[in-house]
Amino acid sequence: MNKGMPFVWEPPQTLRELIAREQNKQKALRLQLLYLLVTHQATSRKNAAALLGLDRNTIGSWLTNYEQGGLQTLLEIAKPPGLPSSLPEFVVEAIRLKLQEPAGVASFKALHCWVEQQFQLHTTYRIIHYTASTVLGARLAVGRRTHVKKKLVMRRHFAQAFKPAYTWPYRKTSQFIGKIRYPRNNWKRLWRRPLLEVGR
Repeated sequence: MNKGMPFVWEPPQTLRELIAREQNKQKALRLQLLYLLVTHQATSRKNAAALLGLDRNTIGSWLTNYEQGGLQTLLEIAKPPGLPSSLPEFVVEAIRLKLQEPAGVASFKALHCWVEQQFQLHTTYRIIHYTASTVLGARLAVGRRTHVKKKLVMRRHFAQAFKPAYTWPYRKTSQFIGKIRYPRNNWKRLWRRPLLEVGR
């Protein structure tokens, strides 16, 4: 037996404004469901599920919540049960304030040491990392040190030091390139000859 569709009390204009302001994707989908019903774009649970790309049972559960408690009950998202955090609430709040400071924190290891010293609390690095990254959404990215050859100043010194080696007229009296000795007087002749003939 097919259940009838509930009556939506909110007008379309109000639902459009709520959808535009809503940042939670799950809540926005539930408001979109009500908008489809009030504008008669969806006439059944199956039709609404097809338009929203959801399961028909999910649509039925949302509509049941709306019938029982209205819009407030519909927008309540149940959080899955889990183990309580081993860190006290004031420690988590202190970590949040520490991460919001302009100086910030250099790394999760530094944050772990700061928590242990500040609150005399013995905890693990994994708990601090999970609390800061997953619970508080922090991203402590530390730039890696670049190689000395990649620095601009070193590249300039390198180019200046090896510039005479690439300018043939400015060679010294004799230079060694590999195991072949090139006299300065014959640089024009050697420049015109093929490379494979040098040293014969």
